Amino acid sequence: MDKRDRKTLEQIYTDPSRTLTTWLDVEHLFVALGGFAEWTDKRHLGVKLNGHTASFRTTEDKSGRLDAADGERLRDFLRSAGVNEDTADDGETNR
Repeated sequence: MDKRDRKTLEQIYTDPSRTLTTWLDVEHLFVALGGFAEWTDKRHLGVKLNGHTASFRTTEDKSGRLDAADGERLRDFLRSAGVNEDTADDGETNR
């Protein structure tokens, strides 16, 4: 995981309602964590990680920032997929 991904993960876990993260950052993070992310249309991101799947409908296009609800849903999904706050430090997911 590179610096960009660590920063994205930190923002999501530190304060998901005030994150400056964009959906493109989220897409990049999922790939860095060994997952899969695919845009099914301009405002719909499907993701897979550690056997878990989710679909996020964004409030803006893929270059837009996450809103408070998006940040919280994303954090909850990452937790359910075994990714915790320490993942940014050790570069591993907890499976």
